[in-house]
Amino acid sequence: MDIVSPLLTLVPFLFQKLEKEFEVPADAVKKFQSLKESIGVIERFLKKANSMEVITEDVKASVKRARKFLYVLEDALDDFRGDGNQSMREGGPKKEFMWEGFIFDLYRHYKRRTFVHEARHILLMVDDYMTLEKDAIGDALRGLSGNDAQSSSAGNLSSSISYSEERDEVLVGIRQSKEELVKLLKRDAGQPKVIFVHGAPGVGKTSLVGAVLRDQGVEHLFKYYVWIEDLRSCELSAAALMEANTKMWDLSLAEKENPRDHKLKEVFPLMEKDVPKGKSWALVMDDASRVDVFKSLQSHINRTLPTVLVTTRIRSLQSSSTRFFKSLKAQYVSHELERVLLTKEESRDLFRKNIHGEVSDCILEKCYGLPLEILATCDLLNCQRPSATGAPDCVKWKKLSGRLGEALLSNGYEGGPIRRMRAPRMDPLLDVRACRLYLSIFPINCPIRCSTVMRLWMAEGFIKQEGAQSVQEKAEETLEKLLDQYEILEKEKTSYGRVKICGVPLGRHQQISESIDEELVTIVDRQERGWPENIWHLSFHRDMDGTYDEAWVQQLRSLIVFKKVHPRSLRNLLGKAKRLKVLDLQSHMIEEEKNNQALNAFRPEIFELKYLRYLSLRGSRINNISEQINKLIYLETLDLRDTFVHALPKKLKLKALRHLLVSNRKSVESVQQRCKIIRIWRRCIESPRSMVAYTNLKLGVKAPSQLRDLTSLQKLCMIEVETDRREEWLKELGELTNLQKLGLSMLKSTDWEPLWSSIGKLTNLEALHLIGAEKEIIERPQRAEWKAPEYLQRVHLTGRLETLPAWILPRDSLVKLVLKGSQMEEDPLSQLGELPCLKHLEMEQAFHNTEMEFDGGMFEKLRFLGLDNFCKLKSIEVTEEALPSLESLYLARCKELTTVPDFIEQRLRRFKNLEFCEMHEAFGELVDKVNNVKENSELMVADSRTWIGPTREVEDVRGKGSPMLAEDFNK
Repeated sequence: MDIVSPLLTLVPFLFQKLEKEFEVPADAVKKFQSLKESIGVIERFLKKANSMEVITEDVKASVKRARKFLYVLEDALDDFRGDGNQSMREGGPKKEFMWEGFIFDLYRHYKRRTFVHEARHILLMVDDYMTLEKDAIGDALRGLSGNDAQSSSAGNLSSSISYSEERDEVLVGIRQSKEELVKLLKRDAGQPKVIFVHGAPGVGKTSLVGAVLRDQGVEHLFKYYVWIEDLRSCELSAAALMEANTKMWDLSLAEKENPRDHKLKEVFPLMEKDVPKGKSWALVMDDASRVDVFKSLQSHINRTLPTVLVTTRIRSLQSSSTRFFKSLKAQYVSHELERVLLTKEESRDLFRKNIHGEVSDCILEKCYGLPLEILATCDLLNCQRPSATGAPDCVKWKKLSGRLGEALLSNGYEGGPIRRMRAPRMDPLLDVRACRLYLSIFPINCPIRCSTVMRLWMAEGFIKQEGAQSVQEKAEETLEKLLDQYEILEKEKTSYGRVKICGVPLGRHQQISESIDEELVTIVDRQERGWPENIWHLSFHRDMDGTYDEAWVQQLRSLIVFKKVHPRSLRNLLGKAKRLKVLDLQSHMIEEEKNNQALNAFRPEIFELKYLRYLSLRGSRINNISEQINKLIYLETLDLRDTFVHALPKKLKLKALRHLLVSNRKSVESVQQRCKIIRIWRRCIESPRSMVAYTNLKLGVKAPSQLRDLTSLQKLCMIEVETDRREEWLKELGELTNLQKLGLSMLKSTDWEPLWSSIGKLTNLEALHLIGAEKEIIERPQRAEWKAPEYLQRVHLTGRLETLPAWILPRDSLVKLVLKGSQMEEDPLSQLGELPCLKHLEMEQAFHNTEMEFDGGMFEKLRFLGLDNFCKLKSIEVTEEALPSLESLYLARCKELTTVPDFIEQRLRRFKNLEFCEMHEAFGELVDKVNNVKENSELMVADSRTWIGPTREVEDVRGKGSPMLAEDFNK
């Protein structure tokens, strides 16, 4: 009785506790939503802080703390999403006991309970923190006075070179552009013109316009010059624009060197009254960035009819602004100013003109041959005080070279041409600010695949899904925006117009300075550089060696290496960096690592990085993947191209995997047989693409036994269909409805029916690459009603074809077609010529005709034509109306073609790229003719060389890599 009574009193207490435990799952979901909302609050806070024109040290500190809280919140969400279940099911013991499910549920409950406790603590800290930070931002805004408060209106932080500022060195490399614009202004004098000069930051757009207006042949055309400065930082309201500070030169006065300051609202009434008939006036809109500016000035410009010169770093600004000046009836001209790079000797000569003494090579290298950068550095060096230690100039300059970018930026608004290279806060890019700053992880002159940088953005969480727009679409939109504003530069395009290779701009000091200042990216480029307090994204531009502090390694989110990787350093770092999301090592391993047989497989530390989203070991000597890869439950990108991996794990259960990119290096090395190549091309924004064709090239890695768990896949290539259950495996392909790109090899005659059935279900498929097994025929679908995916754009078929597949014709979406080893009896050119959007046609041993005829009206948009191994081909006839858009021609191993087709010589000046491989000597003689043309045209470049093998030693995954694989495998 004495025992029962106390027990009865415990019952309500136990029920109360049990009730709370039952509430834990619901409470965990609420806390999860609260943390997501807090992330949104902090992201809005960061956007507001970054949009401020004047950022104080207090605000900078607040931004760093906010970002740290952001990572803490994201870590808590990652822990909750994992919920312990995946790790237990995949990495824990096998289920051998009936009550194992109960233990698992108990463990999951414990994890949720822990999450609720941690989330409650985090939310309290976030609330207290955000209250303080909002006050800090508010104080910073209220603390701005006078001009600072109006710093977003035009003209306060002048970035323009004034009309009266004469400095011949600024014109180095842009004199030809100046002459072109002068001729344009003098032509049809008196008729209004709108001239857009666009180019990358610091390329010299403003200097060019200033030089053009100073030209004596231009001055007499105008009564006034009016210059609106810094429109990039302008507020969008018309009222604010009218208050902008504006400079005006009266060219009829002797004191034209001293401009008058006006408000823009004062200028237009003056022009209506004072500009005489037969004269005009020039309006310079410097560094314009938004079409709203043209909308605000539309009525004023249409009344006063000036000649408008616009400098901008946005390519699309002209096309979006023309509608506001329809009544002006002006000539619209666009001039893209390309970046001029001086040679080392030219750079040294420019230094000698502007400083006393000889400049060191370390300073020359840091200026990268950029004229404006050199002039800014000269200003900086001339302002240097004598050294207190009496060190000679060469010693001082060596020390300065390591921090040249920071030194230039710290003096950026004080004077000198570097002012024009540093832009104010860029409102159009605020929403992609993290993506823009993240580009600083790449070294200068490093070619970057656009697809690679987009996948990195997605893995880092910088790109998030919004509404119906997918993450991939948002990443492509972000890339387009950065390309449009020259924050990232085009290096190479595909033959069908898609930007394939890009690069970070030279002289990108602001981008690097901001990312380092905000501790977003840490760049290791020299031994003596210190480590910041917080390191989130680490990029090695030098060899990765040494030991690392456990405090900052534990919070590391991404590790990208561009130089050699020392195994001990890698092992130590990976063992501590438990939160790593991006690991990009690629082929950068020293000989010690290459010769260690134990390292030919994945390092075991990689499998412990359970939050990893992006893994690239491309070009490495990895030869095996164990099923432990399934522990990486968040993995989105697995890049193992150009490795020695020959098979994927039989069980691959990575449900988050979007991009599975594999290829076997042994297969690549087996085709290194090339002889002489003669290349001729014109300079253009598209680098020449080398096309190499080999029959039945077997590239691929053996497939996993099933695909059902890979439901998120968007890209799957290159996979060998070598499995015991081929038919079931091919049918499972139809369940991967998100697939955009598919590459399969070693296909047999029994595979085609289930394969065509599955491909018909892939409604999002854009690229299809199929390679038949040796001596196998690529059979057409048996069902007559079968149709290929609606948006299929690129098709690559290697293997014998009886006839041209009917599902290719007609296709409005097809832009690229590659047929290798087809050996068709009938000539398919007449059918292919009707494809309305085809821009790239590549054929190797496709049919057996002795003649090829291209008639008028065929291939109207074709830009690239490649013909290889047509052993019976004796002539190519092209009528005058045929192939009107052809820019690139590739001919290889056509032994019977002994004379150069007439159309090549007739259209020689229209070609951007001609490439011949193992052709008759008559084609070699064409080089001499081109060299003669070259003497009369600076646009033509000729090159002749021997190229052994289509593949090169792997330079960098972000580079061009193998020309043969450049478009089909390396995207």
